[in-house]
This record gives sequence, structure tokens and C-alpha cells, in this order.
Amino acid sequence: ILLQPQKKTTSPTQSATIRTSKLQNVASDITRYEKNIRIALDLHRTSNAQSLLQDINTDIRDLECIEGQARGDFLYRVRELLVSNDLLATKIVKDQGQFALAYVYANNAVRVAKSLEDAELQAAATYTRGCTKLEWGLFGTTRQGIFQIDRGKAKDAIRDFQAILQKTGIQQEG
Repeated sequence: ILLQPQKKTTSPTQSATIRTSKLQNVASDITRYEKNIRIALDLHRTSNAQSLLQDINTDIRDLECIEGQARGDFLYRVRELLVSNDLLATKIVKDQGQFALAYVYANNAVRVAKSLEDAELQAAATYTRGCTKLEWGLFGTTRQGIFQIDRGKAKDAIRDFQAILQKTGIQQEG
């Protein structure tokens, strides 16, 4: 591939060019990931998504590779899909009682959502992370035969919930 300077144009439609054919092919392949997440979400709603975790992880890895090459609106779409896949993976592994792994997925969803600067997506990701941390804390531990709630995790969850209220401007009562 020979790279040459672009000619300056006055028309916005003429100045929009694809840098490489590889990125153009990648852009057309993203529909597969959109379809995958829709199917996986439907299966999760019917409690049949447990077997899809490996596929979801594969999609996450692929999307993370695409993310490094993407720009503009396409980058936004890729990151939305990353958040969706991370949130679904969170729910699947949380349902399996794997709270530490669920927290990793949820935390990644929050990180990616923040990069999008989308308040609603950040709130959804932060809420899922808070719920994960709360359930993990309520799952607790048994020490010397006595069940104990993990108050630290519960407090972390409350901080996430408070952050959502603060960012969305919702007033807390009492």
C-alpha cells in the first residue's frame, strides 16, 4: 500500500475516505457482533445463556482488537458493543456465583462506558457493578462457623449507587 497526501476538497462527502481496505472490511463485520449480543441477551432472559460465555469472551477480544483501529461513530458503536458484552458476561457469571469474575466484567463495562461520555450507559454499567458488589457482599463469608456479610463490598456498592444519583441529578430522600 502506497500512502500519499490527500488532495484538499471543499465537499464534506469527498473528504470522507477510508484509510485502508482492511478497516472497511472490519466495519462491515461489526453487524455479526450486534446480532450476537441480541441473541445472547434473549437467551439470558430465558436463562439459557450460560453456554454462551465462551462466545461472548471471543467477541469481547475481537471487539477490543477492532477498537484500536476504529474512529468516530464506528468507534462509538464498537465500544457500545463492548459494554453490552461485558454487562451480559457480568450477569451470567454472577448467576453462577462467580462474583470476583463478575466484578471484573462489570468494572470493564464502567471503564469503557466512561470513555464514551454517555451518562445513561455509564449509569447502567455502574448500576450493574454496584449490584454485583452488593450481591457479593451479601453472599458473605463464614468465619468460625458464623456467617458474616462483607460490609466493605456493600459500602462499595452504595458508593456506586450514590455516584449514579449524583451524576444523573436525582435527589436522594432521607
